[in-house]
Amino acid sequence: MARLLAAILLLAPETVTLAYRFPKDLVYEETTERRFVFDQKVDGEKQRMARSSLETLRRTVLEADASHHPTLERIEVVRFETTVEESPGEEIGTTADPVQGKTFLWRRLADRWGLFDAKQEVTELHPRLVDRLMNWRDARLPKGAVAVGATWEVSAQTYLETAGQPVPRGVEGAALFKLELVEAGVARVAFTFHGSARVGGELQSWEQKGTWTFDLAKGRDQEATTEGTVKVEGPNGGAGVFSMTRKVRYP
Repeated sequence: MARLLAAILLLAPETVTLAYRFPKDLVYEETTERRFVFDQKVDGEKQRMARSSLETLRRTVLEADASHHPTLERIEVVRFETTVEESPGEEIGTTADPVQGKTFLWRRLADRWGLFDAKQEVTELHPRLVDRLMNWRDARLPKGAVAVGATWEVSAQTYLETAGQPVPRGVEGAALFKLELVEAGVARVAFTFHGSARVGGELQSWEQKGTWTFDLAKGRDQEATTEGTVKVEGPNGGAGVFSMTRKVRYP
């Protein structure tokens, strides 16, 4: 019996737990690059919209709950820029969002959340920044320990929220995650996403795929890359491609 049990244990896959641990006073810096290219026909003529963005946030955990999730952070907006590469009727060039260079407190509580400065709440003034901060990413983590090869699913809304992407009303679909590899204490997760929604009477559909690395011992993201396509069916329909890279540095 003892030999049989030992054999079973040897054959059983090793499991790991993906859980965030962001202790008080932790300082970290997130840099996210996005690019979107969309082609459509207007009055029979082809038009292209191409734009990219670069965002760097330096974050300091001021308070954390019992699960080591930050509930109060200082957010320093180092860079928050958009570059219009090509677009009918728009000026080509790079523009800094008014939020760039500012510092806020970000409170994440059940009854009160948002951006605050020394004088007032400023959440409504900077919706793009709020989109990036509002949802804590553990909503996309698996519930409990998983083995290499295991998969789990989250809704389209949860996926978009935790990626800091806009969430259309009534979005449908899901993202499928898979633990591909664990090496030197780092987990590599692959994911695919399929979603759709009606926006302004037109049907929009998205397909994305990517990878994401996670330091298991420290409970922290390292890097994520995503690429995908979008298709719009309707009078102003068209198709485009999307890419995003997010890197996290812990000084």
